[in-house]
Amino acid sequence: MSRSQPPGEKTASPMRPVAIVLGLLCAVLAFALFKRNSTAAARAEADLNSIQSLSNQVAELKTRLALAQGTASQTQSNLQAQLDRRMAETVALSNQLDRLQRHLAQTQREHAAALAEIGLKATELASLLAERDELKRQLDGFATLRREMTDLREEARRLIEARNEFERRLGETRVQLATLESRLADTAFLRARLQQAEDAEKVRKRLAASKPVGADDSRVRLELRPDGSVHAALPAAASPQP
Repeated sequence: MSRSQPPGEKTASPMRPVAIVLGLLCAVLAFALFKRNSTAAARAEADLNSIQSLSNQVAELKTRLALAQGTASQTQSNLQAQLDRRMAETVALSNQLDRLQRHLAQTQREHAAALAEIGLKATELASLLAERDELKRQLDGFATLRREMTDLREEARRLIEARNEFERRLGETRVQLATLESRLADTAFLRARLQQAEDAEKVRKRLAASKPVGADDSRVRLELRPDGSVHAALPAAASPQP
C-alpha cells in the first residue's frame, strides 16, 4: 500500500522547479547585469578618453582654423590688392589696346592711302619714263642738229668778231671822214691847200726850167702829207753810166 502524503507536501512539490528556474534566471540576469555594467564602465571610460581626445583635436582644429582664417584673411587681402592692381593694369592695358587699335586703324588707312598714292606715282613715273625715252630718242635724233648749231655758233662768233672789227674800222673811217669834212668846210684850209698846190706847181715849173728833169716828166708827182699839205716828190737821181 502506498503511503499517503500530507497536504502541504503535495502543494510544495510543483513550485520547487519553478523556484529553481527563477533562481537560475536571476543568477543569469545578475551575471548579465554585472557583465554589462563592467563592459559599460570600460566602454564609458573608453568613450570618455575618446571624447577627451576628440575635444583636444577639436581645440587644435579650432586653433588651426583660426590661424587658417587669419592666413586666409591676409591672403584674401593680398589677393584682393593683387586683384585690384591687376584690374588697374588690365584697365590700363585695355585703354592702351584701344589706343593701339585706333592707331592701327589710322595706320591702315594711311597705308591704304599711301598704296593708292604709290600706284598713282608709279603710273606717273611710267609716263615720265616713257617721255624720257621719247625725249632721249629725239635728242639722239637731234645730235646732228646740235653739231650744226655748234658750227653755227662758231660761225656767228666769227661774224660777230668780224662785225666788231668792221665797226671799229668804220668808226675810225667816220672819224677821218668827219675830220676831212670839217677841213673841207673850212675855207681858209681850202685856200691854204690851193696856195700849197700853186706853190707846188711853181716849184715843178722851176724844176722843169732848170732841166734836171723834164717838166712833163711823169716821175714828178705831188704827195699829200698827213698834215694836209701838198709836197712835190722828185724822182731819185739816176746813177752815172760808166
